[in-house]
Amino acid sequence: MTTPSIIGIVLGAIVTLVIVWCGILFLFSRLGWSTLAESYATDMPAPKELLHFRTLSFGLIASYGRAANYGLTDDGLYLSLPLVLSIGHPPLFIPWSTITGTEKRWGRFEVFTFGTTEVGLVKRDAALIREKIGVRGAL
Repeated sequence: MTTPSIIGIVLGAIVTLVIVWCGILFLFSRLGWSTLAESYATDMPAPKELLHFRTLSFGLIASYGRAANYGLTDDGLYLSLPLVLSIGHPPLFIPWSTITGTEKRWGRFEVFTFGTTEVGLVKRDAALIREKIGVRGAL
């Protein structure tokens, strides 16, 4: 095999991998993030203080394990993903007034309602949200 053909094969594999990765991210976003984006997508810059590597879940299938970034502001919750995961996942800003606690649990996740979408948060993050929306104790 000649060097140009090996380079062509490698470049073709890289391009294919990137296309598949983008497709997977886009499809994954359809499991919950895109529903929130319909109402809460934002162009605002990220808050200065972001909590990185946080976990959230949309049901039992779509879990962003240690991939989400949270920004807690006086007005609401800013959510984003790192650039490499952001295809189909625009940053979100969810006002505190639209977030409510529920009595539900999905395994290790405490469930909140962001607008009309159920979102599961792990204990440490659920405590931060409960504090901001004025709910005390574990749900």
